Amino acid sequence: MNLEDAIKKIVSNYNELLKNQEVGFSRPKIEAVWCGKSDTAGSWEVDEEWIGVRLDGSIAWAYASGCSCWDGDFEEERFASMKEVILNHKQHLPEDWERAIIKFAETSVMQDL
Repeated sequence: MNLEDAIKKIVSNYNELLKNQEVGFSRPKIEAVWCGKSDTAGSWEVDEEWIGVRLDGSIAWAYASGCSCWDGDFEEERFASMKEVILNHKQHLPEDWERAIIKFAETSVMQDL
């Protein structure tokens, strides 16, 4: 499966996938089916990066940093294509994001970034 097929599969099952999303200590503010997440902080801190797909097929990216007691402070962006993600990439390699989206489309399980 390639990225385009993975995004199409996620979008076609969007409402069901969104309803079944796991909820953690923090969650991005924008709506997306979140496919991958990293968490590199300690127990009381938040340092998370999320990658997901929105209903329109765009790639959503969110990053939170702060104390988990107040759910972090999310910075969020939406990208129309992987090319834009590559141009705006912050922490992980875009290839990691692409693999996470594809693997999520195949398994419906949130991937570690």
